[in-house]
Amino acid sequence: MDKSLNVDHLYYSVLISFSHDKQIFTFLCFAAVLSLVYYYINYKIKRRRLEKIIEQYDGPKGYPLIGNAHEFLGSPQDVLKKAITLMNTYSSPFRIWLVNKPYVIIANPEDFQTVAFKTLEKDSSYKFVVDMLGDGVFSSELEKWKRNRRVINPAFNPTILFHYFLQIFNEQNVNLVKRLKKDVGTGKQFDLWPYITQTSIMTICETAMGYKDVHDSAEVMKFGRALMKSAELVSLRFYKPWLMPSFFFLAYRYLLGYGNIFNTVQELPLKMLKKRRELFQQMKTEGYVSTGQEKTMRNFIDILIHFHDVNANFSDKELTDEVISIMFGGSETNAVTNSFCLMMLGMRQDIQEKVYEEIYSVFGDGNRLPNLEDLSELSYLEQCIKETLRRFPVVPVILRHAREDIQISNGKIIPAGCNIALGIYGIHHDPEIYPNPEIWDPSNFDPDKVANRHKSSFVPFSTGPRGCLGQKYAMVSMKAQLSTLIRNFKITTDFKMEDIELNVDMVIRSVAGYPVRLDYRHGKPLF
Repeated sequence: MDKSLNVDHLYYSVLISFSHDKQIFTFLCFAAVLSLVYYYINYKIKRRRLEKIIEQYDGPKGYPLIGNAHEFLGSPQDVLKKAITLMNTYSSPFRIWLVNKPYVIIANPEDFQTVAFKTLEKDSSYKFVVDMLGDGVFSSELEKWKRNRRVINPAFNPTILFHYFLQIFNEQNVNLVKRLKKDVGTGKQFDLWPYITQTSIMTICETAMGYKDVHDSAEVMKFGRALMKSAELVSLRFYKPWLMPSFFFLAYRYLLGYGNIFNTVQELPLKMLKKRRELFQQMKTEGYVSTGQEKTMRNFIDILIHFHDVNANFSDKELTDEVISIMFGGSETNAVTNSFCLMMLGMRQDIQEKVYEEIYSVFGDGNRLPNLEDLSELSYLEQCIKETLRRFPVVPVILRHAREDIQISNGKIIPAGCNIALGIYGIHHDPEIYPNPEIWDPSNFDPDKVANRHKSSFVPFSTGPRGCLGQKYAMVSMKAQLSTLIRNFKITTDFKMEDIELNVDMVIRSVAGYPVRLDYRHGKPLF
């Protein structure tokens, strides 16, 4: 056979095959484009009502694809400043778009209360928190949250809180006074944060986890540092679209050297959980634990282990997630608030002396540790704590998702499918509610002023069914710690209010820490 004919045949076969493949490729591209167009049109039709209602709200100009995401470029400090600027520029409620997600921003008490009671579904962005805290009570979807909250409720029984936990608060606060000894009377400023956060973590380990063996400060501080860094990283995903996909976020963490940071967060809670489960099984074998006894148990972890033991639907993963969530919530809130409050008292010597006089009227020069009755008499100290929570709300915003239409003030509607940002910071800094809101002024919580304000004008722990379970725990523990420190130390600082730069991750913080000087009030510690 003529070889040239074979070559020609092969040549034409290749051309025909290439032409055929090109037609298939062209068809597939056309089909893909057509599918995308169909999806987009269908998507827009489904959201037509939502977008029409949302565009009736005032707000910054958005752009195709990105919405207002460009507004939140920069560092966490920049993002917080921009958010504050938006709240000062637009009256509540207003709207923003983050990529394709519309948010109605609520920063007035009446609408805040309406939404907090009517909308319990968390915004889908909380899925980012799962990497850090697991799918616990802080981030879980509605049905799971309802079930688990019923389980957790007994752990915050006031009888347990006031008569068992207070003993632990006092023991840990005495240890805190002793740890501060090396920095007292030196004349040098130092950062309170390492001391306060270590005490908060050790306290939550014992009160919530029944774990008394945390003596290694390196272990505690390793957990604390990992918790802070995890919160910083996770928070970026809420407003930086390029970090929302898990693959890119994982790559970003590894590039920064924090690829295993979430495992570090889990080490201490998992260690405590393992030991407590072993002890619980021993108690059960010896007959100390029985069905129906969970309401008399004294700590959070035993209640959860007991529920896991009697309920097949409560998995090991859920048990672990709830433990990590309570570790975060129970340590960060108190540490941040008390650190800010002590620094504020260092700036305002007149207010500090008024607080000390109140404490002295209850305790005198003695070294008696506080009981519940003592703490209830420290009303001005409580005003200082509340003013700190107003000026520096630990969680500045809460995100919800509307399953159905919500009627708010001025005849406006938040449509089903819309996301909602409940601006706690905005309410707490509204000059119509709190004159001169940037000033730290405990008189904002004089009883007559409180009586004349809307009850949702102060919402540091949110409100409604999904409000924070641990707010009584937080207030008792903060009063116990602050009163103990102020009885022992005179606090000063060179820091001024205008020097404070705020950073926000999962909670609000001072970028430069909490610098103070301490001197003994009585020449020596009381304890």
